[in-house]
Amino acid sequence: MVAAVSVASAAETSEAERKDLMGGVGRRADLHALAEATDIDGYAWPAPGLLGGIPAAIDFANRLLETKRSESKTDPRTFRGADLLAASCYEDAPAFFDLALSDEMLQIAADYMGEIPVLAKPRLWWTKPEAYGPGGPQLFHIGARARPVVVRQAKFMIAMSDVDENSGPFTFLPLDISQEIVRAIGYEMGEEVPDEVIFSYAKPTDVRRFTGKAGASIFVDTSRCFHFGRRQQSKERLMLMIQYKWKQDVPITDRVERSPAFYEKYANDPLRSLIVPVW
Repeated sequence: MVAAVSVASAAETSEAERKDLMGGVGRRADLHALAEATDIDGYAWPAPGLLGGIPAAIDFANRLLETKRSESKTDPRTFRGADLLAASCYEDAPAFFDLALSDEMLQIAADYMGEIPVLAKPRLWWTKPEAYGPGGPQLFHIGARARPVVVRQAKFMIAMSDVDENSGPFTFLPLDISQEIVRAIGYEMGEEVPDEVIFSYAKPTDVRRFTGKAGASIFVDTSRCFHFGRRQQSKERLMLMIQYKWKQDVPITDRVERSPAFYEKYANDPLRSLIVPVW
């Protein structure tokens, strides 16, 4: 279990205090190893079954997808794909928040970030079978053009449906190769880089793709590794993205708000009150 921590107010907690409160996070060696591997390689593959709460998240995600499909029969505007849900409070997606606030995910994220991080809005992405790009996010890039620049984030991507090469898998380069390219081309965060430039430095065998059965997951820092989203695909894909950032890096549009259901479940949990702070 994640131990309780003592703090007067999440809104008053400084960066230094958030680091000091790391003692309240669990100390499982297997979870810490994932954070260490990501610090070195930019990514890690959690073992199947390691992250509790994934089956409930899969069930919720697929029920939501079917609801949207049903609604679209009477109003096509309700179902356009892409961001199927950006959950701003616990009531929006209880299963996603229970997963995001689980002991396992919190330890990995906190160990990687070096302090108690803040949860951004969990997002459910649905992409339909069609060609995307290459262009925009379908080109290799790191982070976003938003300023100030985010230089570190703890991101989990979890397959809510089976993902194979025909599903438009998330594709990326490991940290060492990514940073070599950054230095070589004088990269500016958020820029899209054509394949021919990337592969003048990287080999096709350097590329990593996230595929697997529903429930498979990856822990990756997309603010340090070149990556792109789906391109050509003949199958649909349903993907949950959960990310944690340093508090100052969470934009207003990505903030999770405390809600009655959150207070009911976590009011007496000081640690999770830091993960979902008062803004």
